[in-house]
Amino acid sequence: MDVAQMPYSDASDGDGCCSVPYSELCADDDVAAKVSERSLQEQDSVDWTTTGCVAPPKDQGHCGSCWAFASIGALESAYCLTHNNRLQQFSEQQVNSCATQAGGCNGGFPSIGLEYVRDNGGVCTETGYPYTSGKTQQTGKCNARSCKKTPLQISVQRVDASEDGFVSAIASQPIAVGVTAGNAEWKQYSGGVLSACSTTQLDHAVLAVGYGTDVNDNSPYFKIKNSWGSQWGEDGFIRLQRAGDDSACGIINTDAVFPMLKAVANSGVSGSASPSYASLSRHGQPRIATPLLFVSCRCEYGVHGRIGRTLDLERLVSNYNCFFFFGRHVTGIPLSLCCFVLIYGATPIQHFSNFLSTMTVELLQTTGSW
Repeated sequence: MDVAQMPYSDASDGDGCCSVPYSELCADDDVAAKVSERSLQEQDSVDWTTTGCVAPPKDQGHCGSCWAFASIGALESAYCLTHNNRLQQFSEQQVNSCATQAGGCNGGFPSIGLEYVRDNGGVCTETGYPYTSGKTQQTGKCNARSCKKTPLQISVQRVDASEDGFVSAIASQPIAVGVTAGNAEWKQYSGGVLSACSTTQLDHAVLAVGYGTDVNDNSPYFKIKNSWGSQWGEDGFIRLQRAGDDSACGIINTDAVFPMLKAVANSGVSGSASPSYASLSRHGQPRIATPLLFVSCRCEYGVHGRIGRTLDLERLVSNYNCFFFFGRHVTGIPLSLCCFVLIYGATPIQHFSNFLSTMTVELLQTTGSW
């Protein structure tokens, strides 16, 4: 469903409700990857709040900065999942004040927040650049030089607007989504799976952190982290009925975005701040760190397989010479698509053919090296 292209802006009625229509988010022009709608085998339920990689709900206050909270929330979870489940809370205020392509307290897109972090090469922590706009009701002057940023290399990825696409993406990590929140049903929500909610005007940015089925009435739902504090909803969260294009509050009516933290070629994986990716040896031969449990990652070229089948070597090699496999998150759930290693130059492929052709998409733990 197409809606007017305007930024999320939750300042107009002063209570944290976004009230300006919004259309689809734009992904990076230079990154072609999209999450395939059926790239991952769906699990019955996923809840990232149980892993320690979702920060507690925060309160944006009297400022239309939901877009900054959604983008930072997605970044915090992505960082945690690629850094040994170490949750680092980042600065919504820096994004709100410094991402000049957005409107600060007058609204913006989560993609703009993530693009700012990408172009800035990182972002400060929440304690280093604390949030003040909720009280001042002002965007505030950018003061990023006053704090020490956490260096980050990210790309901004898009998930096509569909239930299958969202479920597949959320199975890998939390994603920033748009919803319709300028209605009584959303504002007065106190618990349960919300189904009776307008879907026509997307006006609020939030973080999708899971999906599942309600144990009482078997209603499928998306679990959402809002930015109205922990006193609202279910301790700051809301569950929206999952019903394809008719999903509650228009959550499926626009694309979603998430950050992908990039691995650095020829770097090891031993440090606590380093993603657990496979790396290349000095001569280009792939090697594997020991022991190795792969965390959530996607190859930038978006080549996807499917859980429950062995890998097709020819197909993978023909797609930008990328090897892939599925591995579990360090938390044990869920299974997720991972990029094994990029093959550069004339690196022999046959060396791995037997391994790849028989490897099933189960938890991979390796105790030796190539």
